[in-house]
Amino acid sequence: MGATKPGAKVVVANWGVGFVDAQRRAFFDPFEKETGIKVLIGGTPDLAKFKAQLASGTTDIDLSDLATGWIGPAEAAGLFAKIDRNIVDVSGLPSDAVRENALSYFTGGGGLAFSTDRYGQSKPAPTIWEDFWNVSRFPGRRALYARPVDTLEIALLADGVKPRELYPLDVERAFRSLDKIKPHIKTWYTTGAQPPQLIQSNDIDFAHAFHNRVFSAVSAGAKIAVSPHQNLLARVWTAPLAKSPNPEEAQRLLAFMLRPDRQAEWAKLQAVVPAVPAAMPLVDPNVMKSLPDPAAPDTIMSDISWWGPRLDDLNARFKEWLIT
Repeated sequence: MGATKPGAKVVVANWGVGFVDAQRRAFFDPFEKETGIKVLIGGTPDLAKFKAQLASGTTDIDLSDLATGWIGPAEAAGLFAKIDRNIVDVSGLPSDAVRENALSYFTGGGGLAFSTDRYGQSKPAPTIWEDFWNVSRFPGRRALYARPVDTLEIALLADGVKPRELYPLDVERAFRSLDKIKPHIKTWYTTGAQPPQLIQSNDIDFAHAFHNRVFSAVSAGAKIAVSPHQNLLARVWTAPLAKSPNPEEAQRLLAFMLRPDRQAEWAKLQAVVPAVPAAMPLVDPNVMKSLPDPAAPDTIMSDISWWGPRLDDLNARFKEWLIT
């Protein structure tokens, strides 16, 4: 690894406010201080944009977070550069967190969220997805993510499919289940920041929400909880883009993000499970209580190998279903 060049920088794409603030504290600011390499934010991840830029031969992003299901199509399209193992030490990662062109740097996800101000012992909240679908027993305003990933799994859980029997997804059954709940969904949200905001502002009562977003909201004083049951988790991936302007700097940032101390700080700030097992003993015990449990018997781990070849078609179908 060479010395830092004058004016060196790396441009990253990530998931915006809240998420980027935590990334700055856990990764970007200490990386800048240690290496002198400036970390710039280049907007949110956009697979279509990345494909168009690669086709044009010019890419302005060096390193990008990835949505569930993107890895297969993106690898097939040649969007990613290889992980440089002379720079990035992957020996501390589980084998299923490492691909030739991408790395998982944490496990995160979401579950059924509700207001602890409005629901509690005297007024029970739904705790599993069958409850969420049961509008007579649990009346209230509902929100779901306007995308097929997670939402199809939720629909099948609501229809009685057991968590360990979800994959391969029965897509037709999932859409039939969604047809039942669709009239009762007040908000189809499009960003992970929305559900805690909507619950806190009393615009909705129940929603699928990401643990890290809820954790951030609760840390700021919001009265929200996520049911521990039927959580939907996934390894969250990042990848260096092919033909990027700052390839070595991207690899160096990747290596830095895998350091156990940085992984533990990331877990503290986002209530996520570190990808590097050596980070777990460093995680604040109070934060550990808020982490989702990948080993819980009713936890679902997203199957990216199932989603990869189907994502584009199901995205298109889901968008059409929403407007019909």
